[in-house]
Amino acid sequence: MKKSDIQIGHTYTAKVSDKVVPVRIEGEHPRGGWIAINFATGKTVRIKSAQRLRAEVRRDGGVAEVVMAVTNGNLAEGVTVPMKPGRKKQVASEPKARSQRNPTPRETNPKKLSLLDAAAHVLAESNEPMTVKQMLEQVIARNLWMPGAGKTPHATLAAAIIREIAGKGDKARFTKVDRGQFQARKGA
Repeated sequence: MKKSDIQIGHTYTAKVSDKVVPVRIEGEHPRGGWIAINFATGKTVRIKSAQRLRAEVRRDGGVAEVVMAVTNGNLAEGVTVPMKPGRKKQVASEPKARSQRNPTPRETNPKKLSLLDAAAHVLAESNEPMTVKQMLEQVIARNLWMPGAGKTPHATLAAAIIREIAGKGDKARFTKVDRGQFQARKGA
């Protein structure tokens, strides 16, 4: 919208905190922009520029009802959502059940272990102390972690293990047995 189109006392849809909500312009702000009341929260907000305002809400409630339904998540099937000029209108549909829609990336790919977690797993299954390079070989052989762009993952792992021992003390998953050798803490 243009600055000249905005009138005090009128209600507009505005983008506030990454959401489009209806706001009523109460007055001009001393440092520029406008003071408005957010209808979704009831709080006073500052609209710094006219670009934040999307459209004026008509008195018949057409746009406000749709905006409130969108923000509350109760958009009925077949209701049209106002868009920016030049874009096609979208028609809302019923949300699909989890079994009918495409799975999210997290649902298809289980969370992979970090190098430190994978090393703790390998070390816990082993009954004897291991060096960092031995742990790394086991982690890669068991496909628990894949090396990335780093040139020295063994040095990164060693530093992470030492950091965990220093930071967590008796609650760390590792204990240092000898120079360069670590063992899983008993009972951890």
